[in-house]
Amino acid sequence: MKMPKYTHGYITRHGKPCFYMRRPGQKKVRLPGLPWSPEFMAAREAALNGEWIKHEGTKRIVAGTVNAAIVSYYQTSAFTNGLAEATQKTRRAILERFREEHGDKRIALMHKKALQTILDKKSPAAALGWRNGKNWQPCAA
Repeated sequence: MKMPKYTHGYITRHGKPCFYMRRPGQKKVRLPGLPWSPEFMAAREAALNGEWIKHEGTKRIVAGTVNAAIVSYYQTSAFTNGLAEATQKTRRAILERFREEHGDKRIALMHKKALQTILDKKSPAAALGWRNGKNWQPCAA
């Protein structure tokens, strides 16, 4: 089958077809569906006109940041198997709020004084909860 201009495709390692459009000097844009289908052609037309909107939430997680640490924690057996479902939900809510504010910060640069400043901005009960958490360990600074 002949592809539309600037369109390329390949089969992923999972055996699924993947198609994208790349014009010279521009980034490639992944297109949904199969070539020449209405969905594919509508997305291709939008990409050609520069109207293609990248979906939010596709930001790459940088190693060594608070984001990476939290995502890594969610994947541990201590979180998935060691905690009750209600506790997981509570911790996830707390960690996601912290992640919204400080997710892009590098953990190596967060010294003891910086963490204390963050805790000082919380209510006394919330700060105590952070300090007395079961898995909390002080930083070696």
